[in-house]
Amino acid sequence: MYFLRFPGAVFRVPCPLLSNTWVVLAASVTTYRLSEDIKDIMEFIHNTKAEFLQAKEGIVKALATTPDERINWAPSPTARTPIQQVAHAAAAIGYITGTLGGSPFATPTTEEADRDFRQWEQQFTTREAVLQLLDKNADAFIAWLEGVTPELLETSVPMPFNLGMAPIQALIGAPAGHTRSHTSQIEYIQTIYGDQDWHL
Repeated sequence: MYFLRFPGAVFRVPCPLLSNTWVVLAASVTTYRLSEDIKDIMEFIHNTKAEFLQAKEGIVKALATTPDERINWAPSPTARTPIQQVAHAAAAIGYITGTLGGSPFATPTTEEADRDFRQWEQQFTTREAVLQLLDKNADAFIAWLEGVTPELLETSVPMPFNLGMAPIQALIGAPAGHTRSHTSQIEYIQTIYGDQDWHL
């Protein structure tokens, strides 16, 4: 059994012709053999959890390094504020966890989803409120992750916006990847108002 790992996604494929544990397929694509041994499954889950917690830490730090006078500031009327970036990321973790659990995202189109998200995000104006939501949804994802079995990794779930079915192992990295993308947006907002510190 082999897994193909892309940035933010993992795809299981049969690969009987490959014998090496690690084979480079392309600049950003690698493949590794994952045996049926439960220890290997647990390592995969452990690594997925570690990546997610690192992504969560990144967005928390990005908000923490944003001054109070900028947390509700946006560079344009159609842009999210740093607070809204965190709120959106936190909500998405919840929706992705639901999708992984077999509950499809109900909104039928991306246009409606964008509208609904942005209206909902406007209720948040404080660090405390968005960080509480982030903790709540992150804890729920980790709880789901810790219950993953080899059999569950083999199953597929419905994607949002009528995009068809996708294997759970292809979506399991989505909470981390999506969170990192909104961390980057906060970091970009920081440069717009003149903060060029890397905040290491």
